[in-house]
Amino acid sequence: MKMKQVLVIGGGASGLVAAIACARGGASVTVLEARKKIGTKLLTTGNGRCNYTHTGEIGQAYRGKSAGFAREVLSNFSSDDTIAFFRDLGIYPLNRDNWVYPHSEQAASVLKALSEELSRLGVKIKTNEIVTEIRRDATSPHPFTVRTKTWHYEGDAVIACCGSPASLKESFPNLDLLTPFRLKSRPYHPALTYLTTSDKKAAAQWAGVRARAGAALYTEERRCDLIWQETGQIQFTARGISGIPIFNMSSLAGRELAFGHHPFVLMDLFPFGSERELLSFMNEVKSHAPKKTIQDLASGLLPDKLIPLVLPPSVTTTEAAAHAVKNFSVPVTGTGPLSASQVAGGGIDPTSLDPSNMMVRSVPGLYVTGEMLACDAVCGGWNLQLAWSTGYLAGKSAAKF
Repeated sequence: MKMKQVLVIGGGASGLVAAIACARGGASVTVLEARKKIGTKLLTTGNGRCNYTHTGEIGQAYRGKSAGFAREVLSNFSSDDTIAFFRDLGIYPLNRDNWVYPHSEQAASVLKALSEELSRLGVKIKTNEIVTEIRRDATSPHPFTVRTKTWHYEGDAVIACCGSPASLKESFPNLDLLTPFRLKSRPYHPALTYLTTSDKKAAAQWAGVRARAGAALYTEERRCDLIWQETGQIQFTARGISGIPIFNMSSLAGRELAFGHHPFVLMDLFPFGSERELLSFMNEVKSHAPKKTIQDLASGLLPDKLIPLVLPPSVTTTEAAAHAVKNFSVPVTGTGPLSASQVAGGGIDPTSLDPSNMMVRSVPGLYVTGEMLACDAVCGGWNLQLAWSTGYLAGKSAAKF
């Protein structure tokens, strides 16, 4: 029986797992990677520690209309399946509040394990191969032809794992490769990135501060409607605000800005107690030291750089001070660019695909996975999990196609 020829475009997270699953299914697999090495973006995940999956409830982890698609995909290849897959490759899981890392806490360990398995299976890796065109001719012995700047390759199936422009400085024409197949797509936009503010004077003053706080996203047009809320470490920078809670709301803030709205983040700088508890504490301190100013009372509550911003001289009572600490508003004027985003929103509309195997419904033998899909998620391993899941399902299916 003739061995199937499968071409995987992209040597990132989903592409490498797709290649492994496909080769395990008995196919001859060639990975075409535009860069000098495979897995370069993978090495930066989790700040180099690779938070490779999440074992908690999906909840609102995936965004918008694609959330149902993501749930279905993960039902076919779950976080438990991912942990078992990598455990077989020698990666022992380290679970920290459902955020799962390799026990080495090195993304390089994950890439090394994948690379060794690819080598063991005889997968061919072609680097510096920039794909320029994908063609399909159903009458040909090998229906697909993939052209690069230097060569052309023929295959029975193609798995497009080209990633997204997130964190890249160069131009990224990956969706153009699929234009001939007339798939629905959405423009890329920043996700998991920082937010900028119009209050440049405040930003210059608070730069370098880190504080644990609650962060709630609202917009002036719908002030009573909470868009996103989360508590965690906030980083105050010269551009605005950052940190995981901010990353998780950034694509939603960008959407509000695109609608012409005026979003703002309302911060609770005393997140583990009520306003009444905070007021009681401040009054207690004031009773022991009547000469303390309102600003003096905050010295044990807030970082020094935040005190004059949260409690300016106009705040003169403990009641007003407690309310100000629990309701510090930061106007949002923009998001970080795609080049500064961990992932990108937008991409191929997943309704074009079969979530059980990631094949394009209208183009037999063509698969799309990972960051190419319009299906982004919050921090915590969810985006990598979708990459592993879509890659594995596509590879397994392509081997049988």
